[in-house]
Amino acid sequence: MARLRWLRTGAGEFRWTGRLGYLRTASGAERCVHLRVMPAGRGGGSLTALLVSAGPLGPWGVCTDTSYPTPREVRAILDHALAQGWDPAAQGADFAVTAELDGWEVHSPSHAPGRVRHHLRMLSAATPADEPALLERASADRDPQVAEAVAAEHLDRRAAELLTGPGFPAWLAALPPLGAPHAERLRAWSLLRAAETGAPWTPAEVLALADRHQRTLAERATDPALLALLATAAGTPPARAAATTRLSLLHPQGHPAARCQNPLADPPGGR
Repeated sequence: MARLRWLRTGAGEFRWTGRLGYLRTASGAERCVHLRVMPAGRGGGSLTALLVSAGPLGPWGVCTDTSYPTPREVRAILDHALAQGWDPAAQGADFAVTAELDGWEVHSPSHAPGRVRHHLRMLSAATPADEPALLERASADRDPQVAEAVAAEHLDRRAAELLTGPGFPAWLAALPPLGAPHAERLRAWSLLRAAETGAPWTPAEVLALADRHQRTLAERATDPALLALLATAAGTPPARAAATTRLSLLHPQGHPAARCQNPLADPPGGR
């Protein structure tokens, strides 16, 4: 059983425990600490965190429950949680915290969601020069589901931000290899950019996309020819409905593309 320890800060006095353990992963196991911080008095909520070693996993030796984390590390996590809105006096569920700490990756006990948030936070603050390396690191996460979620959300966010601007081609070219699913995601965004900027695109390219990417185009496009194509020929009813609704909202007076009898024909304008 983890030993109960005490810590005093400007916010009051707290009790905390750090229970050592292993976190099983696809590649083996990693050292971790289940941290719990509670107000010294009766009542109030608890602060919980899962600390995963950011360094190589060595032998435990004679490590005990008093070895990790150190009071300095607990204080850093506690200060971060207070800054994020944790009220030690409030009754209710545990407050799960994520943070950055030298030597440890700090996550909520649910773990995978914590790593997703950590990667996304780092990517959102990255410079264009640092973004490819950080994305490659996230894509190498030990949990394939975390890697998939991070890449999907980040690529969608950045592509939407850069869609019609001059920086889109350079951003696309700088991305690291991300695998077939994300290559198709980027192909969908490239087709959307082409339609929105007047560059060439073909109906065959759009209709070859997976249904989920057709749905993305249907929900974001403004080009009437692309919307008309998706409204009549997208692979699923939800995508067709989304395109039809968007076409009627953005182009209520109608457009030649909306009355196209052959959705597989080249879009107007010779694209």
